[in-house]
Amino acid sequence: MSKKTAKDQIINLRVSGKQKEQIKKKAETLGLNVSEYLLAAVENQSINVVAGGRELAQELFRLNKNLEHFMQYPFVPVQELRDTVSQGIQKINDAMKEGF
Repeated sequence: MSKKTAKDQIINLRVSGKQKEQIKKKAETLGLNVSEYLLAAVENQSINVVAGGRELAQELFRLNKNLEHFMQYPFVPVQELRDTVSQGIQKINDAMKEGF
């Protein structure tokens, strides 16, 4: 079991109202709060900017949410669909790491 590091430090950052909303929306799109989003950006040690990437992330998030609706139907292979989407995301991620 890993030990949790105490979070006892605070960072204050001044941003414009527009930047604040952009950060909040990007975090929300990924299902994260602002702190989780910013920490993930730091911990992943890389930021990939993809033209249309925001829209892609939003659509994937919506797709996953919409799949919840189909869980009530036993004949719809929801987990298989999620696995397929995950594999597609992994291929995109791998391509981005290789520089397309």
